[in-house]
Amino acid sequence: IEDLTLELLLAGFVDLANQRMAEAIRRITVRRGHDPAEHALVAFGGAGPQHACAIAELLGMSRAIVPRDAGLLSAVGLGVAGLERTRDVQVLRPLDDVADSLGETLGDLEAAARADLQTDRTADSIAPQVSRTVELRFVGQDDSIEIAVEDPDPPESLAARFASRYRTVFGYMPSDTAIEVVSARVTLRLADPGHSGPDTHAAPTADPQVRRDAGASRAHRLFAGAWTAAQSVEREALREGEPLDGPLLLTEAHSTIFVEPGWTATVDEAGSIVLTHRAPASGDHAARTNAAPAVEAALAAGKLTAIAQEMGERLCRAAVSTNVKQRRDFSCAILDAEGRLVVNAPHVPVHLGSMGVCARAVRDLLGPDLEHGTIVTNHPAFGGSHLPDVTVIHPVHDEQRRLLGYTAARAHHAEIGGIAPGSMAPEAATLAEEGVVIRPVRLGDARRVDWDAARALFSTGPHPSRDPATNARDLAAAAHAVWAGADALRSLGESMGPDAFAGLSRVIRLRAAERAREAILAIPDGVYEHSEPVRGGGPIVVRITIAGDRATVDFTGTGPVHAACLNATPAIVTSAVVYLLRVLVDEDLPLNEGLLEPVTLHIPRGMLNPKFAQDAASCPAVAGGNVEISQLVVESMLTALGRCAQSQGTMNNVVFGNDTFGVYETLGGGCGAGPGFSGASAVHSHMTNTALTDVEVIEQRFPVRIERCEVRRGSGGSGTWRGGEGLVRVYQFLEPVRVGVLWGRTGAPRGLCGGGAGQEAVAFWGEPGARNCPVPPETFPTGRLTILRVETPGGGGYCSPI
Repeated sequence: IEDLTLELLLAGFVDLANQRMAEAIRRITVRRGHDPAEHALVAFGGAGPQHACAIAELLGMSRAIVPRDAGLLSAVGLGVAGLERTRDVQVLRPLDDVADSLGETLGDLEAAARADLQTDRTADSIAPQVSRTVELRFVGQDDSIEIAVEDPDPPESLAARFASRYRTVFGYMPSDTAIEVVSARVTLRLADPGHSGPDTHAAPTADPQVRRDAGASRAHRLFAGAWTAAQSVEREALREGEPLDGPLLLTEAHSTIFVEPGWTATVDEAGSIVLTHRAPASGDHAARTNAAPAVEAALAAGKLTAIAQEMGERLCRAAVSTNVKQRRDFSCAILDAEGRLVVNAPHVPVHLGSMGVCARAVRDLLGPDLEHGTIVTNHPAFGGSHLPDVTVIHPVHDEQRRLLGYTAARAHHAEIGGIAPGSMAPEAATLAEEGVVIRPVRLGDARRVDWDAARALFSTGPHPSRDPATNARDLAAAAHAVWAGADALRSLGESMGPDAFAGLSRVIRLRAAERAREAILAIPDGVYEHSEPVRGGGPIVVRITIAGDRATVDFTGTGPVHAACLNATPAIVTSAVVYLLRVLVDEDLPLNEGLLEPVTLHIPRGMLNPKFAQDAASCPAVAGGNVEISQLVVESMLTALGRCAQSQGTMNNVVFGNDTFGVYETLGGGCGAGPGFSGASAVHSHMTNTALTDVEVIEQRFPVRIERCEVRRGSGGSGTWRGGEGLVRVYQFLEPVRVGVLWGRTGAPRGLCGGGAGQEAVAFWGEPGARNCPVPPETFPTGRLTILRVETPGGGGYCSPI
């Protein structure tokens, strides 16, 4: 650090800023099915052009365009914009049903748009440009694809082009699913050359000025070229068609353009500056930060995290279930060649900490077979959490067949069978009663989904899935996400070289281990203990021993195997410990297993480490272990350390359905307060990071009406800093369904330092005209128009010491 120059430090900050901007662009474009590398980057504003080359390079783009008057682009655009009128109509019917009338519908929309133009103008001598489009999607999916419609355009052509575009955007094609027309749209654009705005094709009003660094030091050239060597620059005009190579600085009246090393700038006929990527410069961005470990670690984490985030966007976009698509109950991660978690997208903590455990368990079972295909499993004996969480793991090799690492995705399937819809029955006593059990199995050698085999995977066992078609499509979404992640990881490895790439995960892991040791060292040496009751079993007992910069986390004394479904696995407990350490570390690190290096973990047999037999009917149930016990393990450790008052300590699981569908939701609640802060209200906390299903979506997809969804006022604990408030959600079922509510917490969330407790969870149900009754501890049948009211816990309060 002592040898780090100011220029290199600032260069590291610029690199981090560029990387984050590139990640934001990548998330948006990938979500809409576009590859940034296939397009040019347009940079505008006063500062945007300063970053254009670097961001484009990070996105794999070879061109960037800085329009004339880039710093005034919004004002200029408003002045030269042509007149445009759009008419559209919502359809929401199968393509086969409206194919014959679609042309007439578009014709009516075009006539209405033309009438709008005639109303808005005194003259109509200019023929407008006409754009006709329809939005199509598969029935049951939310995301649609816009397809241009020619006149005439037969329905078969529309279907074929939709299928081609769907495969490009989503990566796969479902079988035997009808195409739905979402909407039809016609747009008329009137580009008026007589418009009074400025002429975008006029010559530049003033030549941009060039500042070039002819003899600056390497550090200067790497950082900012002429930015830091004003004495050695010369000025010259940049003329149309004349190429100039970077590094150089172009200054205009309202913006500044930095041409990075390896890029060339030219001016086109419209006065725009076109930046083109040449061969990579000898000293790239990574070379700037060799002397800054913190910046190097952040850059390394950012590169891999961006891949995991893109995997998540692909999975979410291609999935069809509300549980994955709206609630975002999924996680994506990258593991190193040893099967250790390196980085993750900011998804669900209870998933992420167990990914490495799962990969290593599968590798130990399959051996070399894991290296030759994509593996799918949900079995808790192999690092799984509970059966609805289906994990897909794919090995990644370079061109020499050297193992670089693994990409992995885990998604919660709202329906995977079991004795009750939603696959989260509180009364389940064995693993077989909770649904389809998938031991690690190869999904296929080639990158394609066998739809018959995928549906069959979810149709086995004594309690198969009620919706195997949706399972298959969500599985395909996860598979294509890990395949895309593997391609990106391989490309990164090849661009960096094997040694540099291997060092990426090492840098991230060592940084996390270092910060974990610092966080542990800040805790006074001693033994910290807590015992947390568990509904129908338990308790969870934790003993944390701090000795210098190392910690031992021991769960000896925890209760035996739970009689119902509140059993966890070592993978879940490991996730909770990783999460705790991530909370203690005061740095924006990715959740990874380097955090565990200074920790010794002991999990005895029992509720947190049950034994699994070959026969699923002889294995304990685990559905609630993932969602409830994980929360209580975190609460136990935080309470033992006295870090904050208790949060809701539950995921408030609600399930309902019948023989054809299952719905699963988790509800937010109150977070615990602490020294200097109040608890957040009506949010998911700790081991869950999912969203609440939108009212409009759940009511459209399922026979239910959401009567109320609001903050549970007064439920947070009192104190100098109040606990967060819980949530109230009221359901009315429009068909007879089976309903269940699962909680693991017993009692109210505790306050700290004299703070008050939060209110505990309650739930009531009632048939029309009948008195409301407390919800029983197992699923139960309801009639039409039954009401279910769920009130989630508030967080504990905190009082400042006197």
